[in-house]
Amino acid sequence: MKIALLFPGQGSQFTGMCKSLVNDFPYVNEYFNEASELLGFDILKLCLNGPEEKLNLTENAQPCILLNSYCAFLVLRQEHDIKPFILAGHSLGEISALCCSGAIAFKDAIKIVRKRGLLMQDAAGLGIGAMIAINGLSVSDVELIIAATASKDYAVISNINSGIQIVVSGNKEAVLNIGKEANKLGAMTISLKVSAPFHSPMMKPAAIAFEKELNNYNYSKLNYPVISNVWSKPYRDEKEIIPLLVDQVTSPVNWLKISSYLTRMGVDLMLELPPGKTLTKLSEAKGGNISHYVFDQFREIFVNHLNRHPNSEP
Repeated sequence: MKIALLFPGQGSQFTGMCKSLVNDFPYVNEYFNEASELLGFDILKLCLNGPEEKLNLTENAQPCILLNSYCAFLVLRQEHDIKPFILAGHSLGEISALCCSGAIAFKDAIKIVRKRGLLMQDAAGLGIGAMIAINGLSVSDVELIIAATASKDYAVISNINSGIQIVVSGNKEAVLNIGKEANKLGAMTISLKVSAPFHSPMMKPAAIAFEKELNNYNYSKLNYPVISNVWSKPYRDEKEIIPLLVDQVTSPVNWLKISSYLTRMGVDLMLELPPGKTLTKLSEAKGGNISHYVFDQFREIFVNHLNRHPNSEP
C-alpha cells in the first residue's frame, strides 16, 4: 500500500491541539520538553492553553505545528511501523516533512521554523498584511478580480488549494477589497489565522534573511521522498533544501498540483498528521479513489485496509 503522509501549515493551529497526543502517547512529552528548552518557553502549555492570540503569532504557531506533526510521525513509526511512500507538506508543513524524512534534525527544525516565523512577521509588520481564502471561484476568476481592483502590486494569489479555493495574500487593505469583490460574485471568504502575508512579494526581506539562517545548519539524505512546494514534485537530494525553502517563502503553494501528483504516483491512502484536518478536506474535495484519514483515525488503516490486504506493507 502506498501511503502519503500530509503535513499541515500555519492556520491549522488551535488551543488544545496536542491534548490527545500527549495523553495517549506520554513518551512524546520528551520532545515537547526538548523544544521548550530550545525556545525558552513552555511550548506544551502554549499548545494546550494558549492564549489563542499568542498561539496564532507566526513565531509561535510554526514551531507548535511542526512539533505536533513530528511527534505524531514518531507515534506512527513506533506504534505500527508505518513506512510512508511519500511525504507532502503545505508551506510550513514542507519543513515538517523534511524533518520527518531525516533531512533536517529535530533540534534544527524547531530553531529553523521559529526563526522563519520571526522573519516572516518582521518582514511585513504586525497588522499590515493579511491572507484570505476565497471559496467558490477559480484561479482565473480571482486573477480578474485582482486586475480589476488594481491590486496586483499589493496582493497576489498565494495558494491554489483546490479548483475552487484560492488564497490571496498581501497588503491588508488590498486583500480585504479583493474579498469584498469575491463576495459580490457569490464566493465565501475566510480570513486566515495568520499574522503576515505569506507567499507574497512582501516576504522578500524574510526570504533573504532566511537563506542566511538556513546556511547555519547541516542537511542529510532524505529517507523518504518529500514534495517541494515550489516544484510540486519531490526533492532530488538534500542540496536542494536551502534554495527551495528560500524560494518557497515568496512563491505560491499549489496544493491542487501536489494532490494531482500524488494521484498520478498511485497513492492509495493519504494520512494527515496533526494539527487539524485542512489538507484532508482539500484532498477529499478533489475526489478520486484515494482513502483519506486524519491522525486520530490512523488505527482504522489497519482495520479497514491492511487487514483486507495482508500482503501489503504499511
